[in-house]
Amino acid sequence: MDHHGSMNWCCGGGGGVSSNERAKELKFTAFNRKKSQIDEINVEKVVTACSNCRMVMEDGVKANEMDIELLGLTEMIAGHLVDDRRGQ
Repeated sequence: MDHHGSMNWCCGGGGGVSSNERAKELKFTAFNRKKSQIDEINVEKVVTACSNCRMVMEDGVKANEMDIELLGLTEMIAGHLVDDRRGQ
């Protein structure tokens, strides 16, 4: 994303906002900033290591009817692990 590491927008879940129902409008306003960044790079998948980000992004993707897959970093890595316990 442009501005990675310097001006990357929060998805809207920062500081636990995702768990505060009174912050719903703020959460979606912030997500729309992140959505703009995602739209600019035209990707099929977004990976996050943060569970708050994942929850907010799932809500935002659904509300905006975005055709994008969301993955947690752990599940992405797990999908590429090889079970090498053959014969045990």
